[in-house]
Amino acid sequence: MPYENVRALAEDNPAVVEGRTVFPNRQVWPGVAPRVLKSGAYNRKIGSRVVKGPWAGMPIYTLTLEERATCPRSCDHWRDCYGNHMQWPDRLMPGRALEHRLGRELRDYAQRNPGGFVVRLHVLGDFYSVDYVRRWASWLRRFPQLRVFGYTAWPPDTPVGALVADVRDRWWGRFAVRTSGDYPEKAARTAYSPIEAHIMGETVCPAQTGGTEGCGTCGLCWHSKKNVVFLAH
Repeated sequence: MPYENVRALAEDNPAVVEGRTVFPNRQVWPGVAPRVLKSGAYNRKIGSRVVKGPWAGMPIYTLTLEERATCPRSCDHWRDCYGNHMQWPDRLMPGRALEHRLGRELRDYAQRNPGGFVVRLHVLGDFYSVDYVRRWASWLRRFPQLRVFGYTAWPPDTPVGALVADVRDRWWGRFAVRTSGDYPEKAARTAYSPIEAHIMGETVCPAQTGGTEGCGTCGLCWHSKKNVVFLAH
């Protein structure tokens, strides 16, 4: 049974039908955003800095796009995306303007953090095109300081999902992006109750079970290739 705080939209909800956020007033053109990469300090579930493991000491930044508008309709959470109850985050619009800003800011953060920095992709949203994934591959080559972690709902049998998986397998130590679904490893799965999570027999996100404060104090998603289970929220 789904958790009470999961907000599932009706099939005929305009956001579901049109493939967009419930909060269109939070769509932001990248050209007017003060920063497109924000400190993880603004998100208590993520944290401002990694404190353990091979990425220890690196600051964390986040990127938030628009849910559904950048995601595959095959996503298991098309209707019950956790973005349905996240009213305040700005959703950056995808496209060349975003990628131009990202290139500039990644260069800036690489200069500021010669020891490395981390980008969480994506607090909301997903990889919206093959060219966008290629951009991240080029930034990994250009900025050796860059580390990335996150999740994608694009299946590996789609052009976007296949390229994400290829970049991940080539750059796992620096590009730990898990595919959502039932795969042998490097996957993220969802459970709708602790009992269901226990039956899956895989590690539940420690930040959700009280085992740690957030991503920065954990690092499981990029330390281990084993699957991670998230409780629906």
